[in-house]
Order: sequence, then structure tokens, then C-alpha cells
Amino acid sequence: IDAPGDKLKALQRRVHQRLLAGLKLNRAATGYVRGRSIVDNARPHTQQAVVINVDLADFFPTITADG
Repeated sequence: IDAPGDKLKALQRRVHQRLLAGLKLNRAATGYVRGRSIVDNARPHTQQAVVINVDLADFFPTITADG
């Protein structure tokens, strides 16, 4: 995990507080949502015949400005 530096972290917090915190989330959202967990994410998928979990290795380094 490549954590952001202190300046970027501070900027991200300001963006969250000033722009994003007031937005309504879809009720299905669980990632990075206070009070929701991986269990909440898994619950809708229980009792299904097939559940597929995909982990894309090195996904973000493949994204470039050139597209």
C-alpha cells in the first residue's frame, strides 16, 4: 500500500469535508463507509449458487494519462 503523504492527506480530508461528506450514498455502498463492514458487503451474496470474487493485480499502475 502506498499511503499518501501528509500534505496530500490533508487535502483529501478538506475535499471530503467540504465537498463529499454531504452527498447521499447508495444504500448498497459499504467500502469506506462508517458503520458498514465487509460482513455488510457479503450479506446480500449469501445463499447464492455462485459468487465470483476477482482481485485485479496491479490495476492502478496500468492507468495512464494517455488512456
